[in-house]
Formats: sequence, structure tokens, C-alpha cells
Amino acid sequence: MNLILSLLNNKLNNAGVKIENLNGAKLARLDIFRNLILEEKYSKYFSILSLLHFPRTKKTIRYGSSVYYKNPGKRASFEAIVYDKAEQLKSLSNYDSVGPENILRMEFRYYGTRWISEQFKKFVFFYKFLDPKFPYFTYLENFDCDKFFRSKANKLLKPILNFDHLPSSTSLQNELEIFFKGKNSINPRKEALLARTLLKINEKGLLEEFIRRNEFKIMRLSFKSGTSQSRRKRIKERAYKLLITAGLMKEIILHGYDHINELKQGLLEKRKNPRKRAA
Repeated sequence: MNLILSLLNNKLNNAGVKIENLNGAKLARLDIFRNLILEEKYSKYFSILSLLHFPRTKKTIRYGSSVYYKNPGKRASFEAIVYDKAEQLKSLSNYDSVGPENILRMEFRYYGTRWISEQFKKFVFFYKFLDPKFPYFTYLENFDCDKFFRSKANKLLKPILNFDHLPSSTSLQNELEIFFKGKNSINPRKEALLARTLLKINEKGLLEEFIRRNEFKIMRLSFKSGTSQSRRKRIKERAYKLLITAGLMKEIILHGYDHINELKQGLLEKRKNPRKRAA
């Protein structure tokens, strides 16, 4: 029996539950996470975290500062969460105050045997040779949790990975104009004003409504517009791109790249001795 099966079996036995054979047990849920001990309070990083986006998911902010990404549908197969783990621990009655005060947790969850099996194909080296392909609990010990986490974190952090600008002033408008001019914008001033507006609207939690009411302001109608559905998608993509640019520009004006680099290094670098965590 492998280590994970042995640990689970002991826990079940201690709880009075006896299972004859765990080898045939299939996973119905998979949670992989990484904790990052921050240099400053979690709230100092929230302006960056709230800008992130995971493909094909809907983002919501809960409990004030927890960011959830969930794919649409009544029965979601995937969920990503970024939250203040230290704050959560403090709410527990048996919390021990001795320990790190600033902890960010990034967590990725998959639900359902079918979707977990797709992840096993990518992160269990021998899984593709098996027939039938079911995510049996016994294979979990061979699941590359660190590689899995970094691949998902890379998608989530994509907006901040390649952002590059060295501000020469503290004016958000001026720095955005310089940035957009460098991207060959037709009207850098107008684009900078729109980006700042989107940032302010987003801080009030009214971004979706603003985008719906200002489609032509965000993107002019042209003969290449295509269907109304494809146009709305491109309008939304453009709005989010401008929002992220304004948000990151404001961040580096205030704090330089300190917070951004800390998140990139702590969440994307390969760990020397990764501890496999799954549930």
C-alpha cells in the first residue's frame, strides 16, 4: 500500500470506518493549493489579485477579499480561489496566534471523475498507458502536484507576467499615455482616459453594467465587427485589457514591481521539495 493510501486507511480506522479495498476507489474531487507567506498584509496585494482572470470562468469577490473563479453551469467542474488564509485561521476557535501573520492561499479544485481523469493524463506520467483510464485513489501518489499547480497558476497570473513599464512620474494619466503610445495607439490620451475610467468603475463593482452601457465607447462599430455575439466578446476582452493595464500601472507607480515579483516568484517557481497535497 502506498503512503497516501496508508495514511487515509489509518484515518478511517481511527474514525471507526473499515474499508476492505481502497485500490478501486475513484477520486470525485481534487484540491491542490500553495500557501505563500507574504512580506506585507494580504490587503496590500488585493488590487493585483482582483485583476486576475482564469480562462472560461466567471470571477466573483466574496467575503470582502476572496477571489473565486468558477466555470459556468449548475455543476461546476473547476474552481480556483485566492484568499487570505491567515484571516481564515484567525476565525477558528482553536487558532494558535504563533505563526505567520500574512498568508495568501491559491487553490485549484476539480470536481467529477471525468474532469479529474483529464488532469491525471497530464500529471501522472504513466496514466496515458492505462486502460481503462479512471483516476483511482492509488495513483494519487504519482500525481505531480507541483507541476499541476504551476501550470494553473501560470494561466491565472498571465496578465502580470509580461507587463513591462518603468514610470517616470506619479501621474497615472501620463504614464498610461506613454504606455499606449509605445503600443502604437491611434489616440493614447483617449485610451488612457478610458482605462482610468474602467479602473474607477471596477473599484465600485459596476464594471459589467458599464461595459453593457458603453459598448460603442469601448469599441467603435466597423465593417469587421462580425456577429453581435462576437463583437460583445471582443468589447469585453478590450475592456478587461484596458482595466488590467490601468490597474498594473497604478500598482507600479505606488509600489514598483515589489508585490508583482513577490507573487510571481512565490507562486510560479518550482519548489525544491514539493509536498504533495491533494484531497
